[in-house]
Amino acid sequence: MQIGKTRKILILERYGDLIVTSTGEQPLEITADGVNRLSSFKSRDPLTKTAMESLQQRSQDITTIQETERITFKFNGNKYFLVISPFQDTTGLDWLVCLSVNCYWFRSYFK
Repeated sequence: MQIGKTRKILILERYGDLIVTSTGEQPLEITADGVNRLSSFKSRDPLTKTAMESLQQRSQDITTIQETERITFKFNGNKYFLVISPFQDTTGLDWLVCLSVNCYWFRSYFK
């Protein structure tokens, strides 16, 4: 999934495990115990990890997010917006869709 250099998207299980990400990081890890989903909180991608830590500081328990939330956080000296939207359907999907955008993108887009 590719969406641009200044924007990243994550789709997560409700408890934080990665389903898919635009960072290129593999959402599954193979261990001696089998194949497991990678927790977004243990991501090897620094932006993902920082975004999730910022979200956790703000929301404490991401499993309780019921409506779209917006937060800002700093990464490598740059300000980012993070938008988190719950997604549920009749088949039982219960995901969080997260979009992080470097604030610089907004400034350059609207010039």
